[in-house]
Amino acid sequence: MISALSSMFGYAVECRKMPSNPCIGMRKAHRADPNANREWRADEWQTTLEAAPLEIRIALMLARYAGLRGQTIVEVTWKHYQPHDLTGKCFRFIARKTR
Repeated sequence: MISALSSMFGYAVECRKMPSNPCIGMRKAHRADPNANREWRADEWQTTLEAAPLEIRIALMLARYAGLRGQTIVEVTWKHYQPHDLTGKCFRFIARKTR
């Protein structure tokens, strides 16, 4: 939250709507867990696939095997699944995060 507010206030300072950014120098209340974005172990992956309903399994497989981010996965439709000369099929789309 501190980062989001600091970004907003920083923009306001640039636009001369505020004299200074009150978030500068504030410490974050928590530290990010370095284990949060690790790759899942084989047993975790298997357990998740067995327990997840089909619509969640599809999203998980798109993330793992196609490397799609969550915000991109929600926009992928069958029209993005297209023929490809080398591989037979591929996903063609514009990634939301990087355009």
